Amino acid sequence: AGELSEGSQFHLERSIALEPDNAYGHLWKGTLLLNLSRHEEGRESLREAERLYPNNPAPPFFEGESLFEQGDYEAALEAFSRALCLTPYYADVNIVPFRGRPEFRYILSAAMRSMETCLVLGRGREAVQVIDDTLQWLPDNPTLHYYRAYVLMHLGEAEEALAELDRVEELLPGCSGVHLLKGTIYQDSGDLERAREEYLLELETDPGSEEARRRLEALEAGG
Repeated sequence: AGELSEGSQFHLERSIALEPDNAYGHLWKGTLLLNLSRHEEGRESLREAERLYPNNPAPPFFEGESLFEQGDYEAALEAFSRALCLTPYYADVNIVPFRGRPEFRYILSAAMRSMETCLVLGRGREAVQVIDDTLQWLPDNPTLHYYRAYVLMHLGEAEEALAELDRVEELLPGCSGVHLLKGTIYQDSGDLERAREEYLLELETDPGSEEARRRLEALEAGG
């Protein structure tokens, strides 16, 4: 694996030497270096990729991932926020094809990781605000409504979280994970029968859900 990584880096270096303004060459080099735990060098390459292609959310997202892994949560939030600043660009109705581009998923990933980072820091309200700011541009995105439900659950706002999950079901019927999260909320609220019903529904939607199966078995065992 080490020899393969070294070979990949060698070819990337050659590619960058031939096309120094190719943002993707710097992006691929940066992610490779991060995978080799060479974080400083990797982030440097990612910043160059971002400079060359400022409308691509991938470089700041991966920079944020690197900083999060190293425990620099505030710097990670700043990097994720640079990716999220591109949300209006990718949400523009005149650029609809961008919604299908691979880069778009890094908008959603940056929102998720910002949310998780805020929760790690104990800043739940800030986590909600991150999702709300993104929903302002992408109001019908079921993934973002799911994230919002997740944060609200952690804040103990069960009714609001369940309402968000209902919205997810409206936008994406049959979405796996929705009934699992609903079951968790009901279980935490002490409504074990409703929790059981939701876990069963989750297994109908996703028969391979080990978490739903584990929670259901624990409930039926009285645990």
